[in-house]
Amino acid sequence: MPGSPSLGRPADPSDYGDTVQRYLSGGGDLGALTSSLAEWGALPNAENQVLAADLTGDGVDEVVVALARPGAQTIVRPGQLLVFGCSEGTYASLYREGDIVEESFGPAIELTQVGDLNRDGRPDLVYVLRHCGAHTCFEALKILGWDGAQLVNLMGGTLELPYPTYVVEPGRIEAISGGIGSVGAEPQRGYAEIWSWNGDVFTHTETMVEPPVYRYHALLDGDRALRAEDHANATAAYLRVIQDDTLESFSGAISQVDGVDEWAFLTAFARWRLVLANLRLGDAESAQAELNRLLADYPPGAVGQEVAQMAREFWDAHLREESVAQGCRHIVASAASYDAVLAFFNNNYGYANPWWEPEDLCPFVD
Repeated sequence: MPGSPSLGRPADPSDYGDTVQRYLSGGGDLGALTSSLAEWGALPNAENQVLAADLTGDGVDEVVVALARPGAQTIVRPGQLLVFGCSEGTYASLYREGDIVEESFGPAIELTQVGDLNRDGRPDLVYVLRHCGAHTCFEALKILGWDGAQLVNLMGGTLELPYPTYVVEPGRIEAISGGIGSVGAEPQRGYAEIWSWNGDVFTHTETMVEPPVYRYHALLDGDRALRAEDHANATAAYLRVIQDDTLESFSGAISQVDGVDEWAFLTAFARWRLVLANLRLGDAESAQAELNRLLADYPPGAVGQEVAQMAREFWDAHLREESVAQGCRHIVASAASYDAVLAFFNNNYGYANPWWEPEDLCPFVD
């Protein structure tokens, strides 16, 4: 039954959880609790951070509270998520995450949604954990649901994006990246992830990427398709790199190559990938033609000649063993000879893009 317990502000924010629990067990009103926490500066900067919902399906509402450390001087205020269940008029902790003690540096926690997202007839709890660096804030999405005995994480992996927009519906999550806010991350592409309910957890099922603006990103599209044995789309992407003059060169603050040289180098690398793609298709004649073109266009001293040299050494190794895998193993083992190729990719395109390892030079080692 509702009562009229007192609600004094604790001297130590780490005691807020116990204070709220005692207040609820004394029959405290949620409206008064919300007002007091807001007055203390202990709520995140969003609405509906104190709520009641029957998360367990037993006919009695649980109380959910998201807290933020009052007066924190950090980029984000450290947060805490509290869930209390009621039995015979007494509230007990069902779930607790995060910390708002003085030495904590986050993450911030914010409630975003309550709804039946796994279609089990009980509402689930959606919240985000936010942490920020010098330039960018990332938010991880979490969903809690009742498994019959306790509240459990319904996410089958980590979903964390920079400045995201999360659209959470029953059985489906669409997560749209807002992009990294640092010059050193460029160039970037807009993308979204789809997560779907598989009967046990939400899992990542699809990534949707905006069409490439930069030639480099068209090359990455080709590599994704090649690794997936989607040779038609891989070939189309590599030909775009070579032929499409509407694709842009990247000339941002971190780039160390001019547009003409970049196009030449990426064309060489795309031609090398066409050698691999044709061999994977069993078309040795077309692979030989691509190799011959690469060697003719990139003699010693030309921009991209390192790629041509790598392709020649691969070809010789693969012929000796009649094996693409053996050719790739030779290239990976000799990667120190191709530092210039790795440096081209790793020095020009920022940390939002893949970091190239020796295995990426020739990925078919098995």
